[in-house]
Amino acid sequence: MNEINLASLPRGCAALCLRAEKVALKYGAAAGKTLLLALSGGGDSVAMTVIFHILSRRLKINLLAAHINHNLRPEADADAAFSRDLCDWLKIPFFEKSYPIRELAKEARKGLEETGREKRYEALRELRINLRADLILIAHQLDDLCEDVMTRFIRGTGWPGLAGMRVLEAGVFRPLLFVGGEELREFLRELGFSWREDSSNADLSFLRNRVRREMIPWLKKENPSFEDNIKRLHTAATFDDEFWRDYLRPYFDAAVSGMIKLTGGVVIKLPKNTLRLLPAAARLRLYRLIIKAFAKIPPSGQTRADALFALDAALREKKSGKRFQFPGNTEALLKDGGICFYKYADAKGLEEINSLLKR
Repeated sequence: MNEINLASLPRGCAALCLRAEKVALKYGAAAGKTLLLALSGGGDSVAMTVIFHILSRRLKINLLAAHINHNLRPEADADAAFSRDLCDWLKIPFFEKSYPIRELAKEARKGLEETGREKRYEALRELRINLRADLILIAHQLDDLCEDVMTRFIRGTGWPGLAGMRVLEAGVFRPLLFVGGEELREFLRELGFSWREDSSNADLSFLRNRVRREMIPWLKKENPSFEDNIKRLHTAATFDDEFWRDYLRPYFDAAVSGMIKLTGGVVIKLPKNTLRLLPAAARLRLYRLIIKAFAKIPPSGQTRADALFALDAALREKKSGKRFQFPGNTEALLKDGGICFYKYADAKGLEEINSLLKR
């Protein structure tokens, strides 16, 4: 099985691999790059691992795999062992990190899912740096994208974040984002690969499972083109995002170049003169760029639109001294007609920043 190649595959399996290859080439995941595969043992990540194993010689890429064990389910160790065995079989170097997520969530007073997601991305980013990998590959697929869009809608995310996770964002690459989950599982069945099932996917106490198991089937029944509409929404958002990033690049770069670094945090200032030059639509997107830049929000996290609207309304109404909170120990303060964004590590860091802002 180690020598499996594109030419030996059934037509449908080969076509799926070529679709993944096209996406990889478009986003620069080829020609000497080292890719870190996030391998949970589930069907999606197993399919991604097999596909890129098949493509590795054609794309001239080096593969590494990482399994993040949250120790939340009785079968967690078996999932890790399965992932390790698969990589041994495919001759892909394998790395594992294990965390007591339940205890960490309790300490942080956060939910299990949020804590697990944050720790997973943190661990993958650390491995990427330590192993000198170019990209982290996540096996999010079309079902995940539909779920993400609807969850963001429920939570009040604005445009263009409403259109869901991106194919490439902050070093995270999702090459299968427009491939259906059932297509990936059929790919594995046809090639004789097995995978692990995550029992937590059936737990309706999690919003993601209610969205996927109850809401999305109803939406598909009402409109069989629902998934195609999600794809179009995503494409439109990508074009929109790219335009605004280019347009705002000079303002963003100027703000970041003036970043004030302290022992316990950082401060980025948007002066009054800069904000006066920009229409509201541009200001809102600039806020979002700055918050994501140093808050290091995980790719699946969102900055809520209502907080950004409230911040801009307060700016227009000249409410000096008003503060706004965002994810990742990040806040914004209206000061001298402009806005100071800051991120702090802990209470001591916040005290240090407040001392600076009082001057």
